[in-house]
Amino acid sequence: MKVYELRYAAEPIRLPGRAEWLHLVVLAGFGQERLLPLTNPLRARDSQSLWWIVGIHLAKWIIEEAFRFIKQSCQMEDIRVLRSQRLKNLALLTAAAACFAETFLGQKLKILCEKLLIISQRIVGIPPFRL
Repeated sequence: MKVYELRYAAEPIRLPGRAEWLHLVVLAGFGQERLLPLTNPLRARDSQSLWWIVGIHLAKWIIEEAFRFIKQSCQMEDIRVLRSQRLKNLALLTAAAACFAETFLGQKLKILCEKLLIISQRIVGIPPFRL
């Protein structure tokens, strides 16, 4: 498991043409570039409420990356259907299959890889057969 050292802070800003104050949350350490989500004013400027905002934006970013991976690996943009509802249904089934593969098979895959590694060590000692 990879461990990330995250640094985050928030700064109040006001956009031109708007009277309300917003907060620019700066999150560094998760990717090569900083994430800069813009959010409504924070109720409390303590560390716990700021971490809650950061957690929400990280979850959103992870979900977007998962859908990007599904679109690219399944080549969803190359699929041709006659109705948009069919494409929506296909996208839903693909996302459900990816979710199943990640949650259920992800745990089982680790056990399977460990077993395959043990079995493959037995095969290494077998001499090659000649015809």
